[in-house]
Amino acid sequence: MNAFSIVGKITDMPILKETSNGLKTCELPIRVQRNFPNSEGVYETDFVDCVLWTGIAENTTEYCKSAVSSDQ
Repeated sequence: MNAFSIVGKITDMPILKETSNGLKTCELPIRVQRNFPNSEGVYETDFVDCVLWTGIAENTTEYCKSAVSSDQ
């Protein structure tokens, strides 16, 4: 099994969708700042679109909704 980890900030609220087969999915856009500067001394930012499926998609969408509502 492969494992992949990134650390960044979510740029938009994930929206839970359902495929024609009934599987839950959501896209989670993440902004990741590189940990090294470019030739001009600027730390560039990458944007990574993650796709979550089934239970993790539902849990993440619900968690983000509750986190935003508790901040207000």
